[in-house]
Amino acid sequence: MVSFAGRLLGEAEAYKANMTTNQGGRDYSTGADCVRHEKACSVWFVPQDYTNEQWDRMFLAEKDPTDGALLAKYPKKEIRQENDLRNYLEQYDNKGFTLILRGPSKNGADVYGSDCCTVLSKKEAEPIIKKDALITYLEGAAIFPGNDIPQNINIQNYGVGNFYFKFTGVDPGLHRWNVNKERTYQQYATEILFMNNCGDVLWQPFYAK
Repeated sequence: MVSFAGRLLGEAEAYKANMTTNQGGRDYSTGADCVRHEKACSVWFVPQDYTNEQWDRMFLAEKDPTDGALLAKYPKKEIRQENDLRNYLEQYDNKGFTLILRGPSKNGADVYGSDCCTVLSKKEAEPIIKKDALITYLEGAAIFPGNDIPQNINIQNYGVGNFYFKFTGVDPGLHRWNVNKERTYQQYATEILFMNNCGDVLWQPFYAK
């Protein structure tokens, strides 16, 4: 999770540095938005053992789930570097927690509950990853370099491919309809990152399903 927090910090940095793109090309407004909106473009640790489903139910019960005051009432600490998360985990005895990535908008957030993430073995990952779902660049954050995997190498020879990191979150700013036609703020997309044998997640490339 510490390494995953580093990836979230990379996304926040991309917003601050105007290194994101939209349909018109480079988006130069995000950096100004990061300055304009309090706590925007930042990553937060919340010592709240809520699952994604529990956060979803809480957001569904609110008239305006994007209201920044909703998340503000939970004690939290900003993560400015990966070591911050290590320290917070030690402080709270490695109990369940939530990570929140605040985007450049006033109330935008990606909420990752205590069950957001799973480490998969190669055997567990193979049935759910498809080669045509491999994303070799991140349109929304150009600070993540494009990175193709050469066809003629075995990535396991480079200490990669034995383990994978699967994650999904809750977005209180965008509701959807689940398979039962019920309203939900849980994200449909699941992303699967490569991990090296030391347990670090790799930012690029990744699988999206």
